[in-house]
Amino acid sequence: IHNLGIADAIPEELAPASALYDQPGEMSKTANEHIGALTWIARCTRPDISAAVNRLATRLTVWSAYEDKLLERLYRYLWMTRYLVLEQEVHPGDFNIMGNITHVDSDHGGDLVQTRSCSGWAVSLDGPRTHALTGWAAKSQNATGRSTGDSECTAKADAIAANAESTRTCLEQLLQRDVWH
Repeated sequence: IHNLGIADAIPEELAPASALYDQPGEMSKTANEHIGALTWIARCTRPDISAAVNRLATRLTVWSAYEDKLLERLYRYLWMTRYLVLEQEVHPGDFNIMGNITHVDSDHGGDLVQTRSCSGWAVSLDGPRTHALTGWAAKSQNATGRSTGDSECTAKADAIAANAESTRTCLEQLLQRDVWH
């Protein structure tokens, strides 16, 4: 926050996107470094910023003043929520009953720049006293969905392909039993 010259972490109102797209971004030369660092943070500890980082990453080659404002807003959000932590627990008593749960969400054409939807997913181990995230991600879908339901199905397919099935297979080998999902 301080390195960017931001005095406080209070979010500012954003000007209409069209007014800022025509102006070159001041951070265009260092945007890839910011996005790289934010991607690492999102992947390791902060699933809540995955979608925002993904959207900014798609704009690296056409960075404008609008992306400067979005990046600043994301840093302000991180500063205001710096005390959030992931709490995970795997209870040994749950080994025989824990399962692999996949949570998905998507929007339907929610990006102002492109018409494609954004998918987000999280895969977790769950049991009565167990909750541990094993993976999460957010990404733009490859094509424009026809409906919200279409976008949700694509998000579920992406989650299963990327993480859920491999996690379930690994658990079945470790626990030597079928794992529900």
